Amino acid sequence: SNKGNVSKMVDNRYASRQEINSIKKEYESVFAMVISPDALDRLYSKFYSKYEGYGLKTISLSTLGSDLNSNFDKKNPINREESSEYVVGLLDRIVNEHESSVLLSKGNIYTVKYADHIIDMSIDSSHFSYSSYAVPFTGLVLHGYINYAGSALNYSGSPDYDLLRSIENGASLYYILSYQNTEALKEDKKLNKYYGVSYENWYDKVVETYATLNAAIGPYQSYNIVDHRTLIAERVIDAKEREANFKDLRVELLEMIEEQLLDKIDDAYESMAQDAANVGRGVKVTVDTEALITVALDLLNVSREELIATDFDEQLAKLKADYESEYAGTSDNPALVEFASVVYESKYAYVTDSIATDKDYNYTDFTVDNNLVTIVTYRDSVTGHEVSFILNYNIYAVEVNLGDGQIYTLDKYDFEPITIGGAQNG
Repeated sequence: SNKGNVSKMVDNRYASRQEINSIKKEYESVFAMVISPDALDRLYSKFYSKYEGYGLKTISLSTLGSDLNSNFDKKNPINREESSEYVVGLLDRIVNEHESSVLLSKGNIYTVKYADHIIDMSIDSSHFSYSSYAVPFTGLVLHGYINYAGSALNYSGSPDYDLLRSIENGASLYYILSYQNTEALKEDKKLNKYYGVSYENWYDKVVETYATLNAAIGPYQSYNIVDHRTLIAERVIDAKEREANFKDLRVELLEMIEEQLLDKIDDAYESMAQDAANVGRGVKVTVDTEALITVALDLLNVSREELIATDFDEQLAKLKADYESEYAGTSDNPALVEFASVVYESKYAYVTDSIATDKDYNYTDFTVDNNLVTIVTYRDSVTGHEVSFILNYNIYAVEVNLGDGQIYTLDKYDFEPITIGGAQNG
């Protein structure tokens, strides 16, 4: 009887598999009975008596790697520790007695040593509001020892994002695909969830994505992941934003030039006021616009063509004409005020020389410090060779300064193998 193979709950009902409904925030039964742990070996023996005839040495054990069931049957109680022993015993038989290559789902730690491949491995954070950022814990522990993959990429809400997670964790790709009868799946109440499994529709994308991932981390499958950090970056601004910023800086610089010129004029009058002999002497102002333009080129970090293409030189010429006309020094010996330089400290923060890992990073108006720019490092335990990847999980481009003399620009959902000391780090 199948009843002897099914676990029971505390209230003596037969246990069924349940899944969390995130909307209702409660568990719902999926009407699948839970196998009693002590029945696993018996059921496998019946299966293997037919399966061995195919001569195959591979087997997918699916949820045997993720689910651990107890049994509250009063006549045959089994706790979770005993249950894990039944699972390990069966896995040991499959691997060592039948010499089969095993694929598991998720992989509880006591099953990992028996698996050659694990799918649906957790390679991302929960993204709950109280979580800070994702750490590639799976990769830090398992990479270089076992082949694993995250969730099916063709059921991802953001495949580009999940591809980055694969690189960050050293994970393989995983797809759920069907070569035939895909149209019939939508008619089945249980199987209609497999709406995106058409091999024909996905083939080109699978090949493209695999080529991208393989080119990135394919050579480093035996490496360990030894380091992971979040980085501070700068958002790449577009031409419209750059022009707006430049306009702000031009206006601000012109205001400072006029303000400091007025201060020098005031200082000249105040100095003359100390001596009655200076009454009626007056002030003569000269503004060296060419010298001020040279200063502006350095302060604004632009070319002369870029500066002259704006109205900066026209505004400066007007300021020169206005002040030299108003303060022309009508006496024979006017006090001279020569203005050819300006002290400029902008209230706007558009540029920084800070390095991405600086604790005292000098923030700008476009600094990205949301833990969505990271760097992960792979190392060969034999040769010591290392390769690192910068990853940008933002939906906009960023620039990263690692202090190696190069600014790395990454588009949205982009990654970059980095260069250290002028040679490819990898």
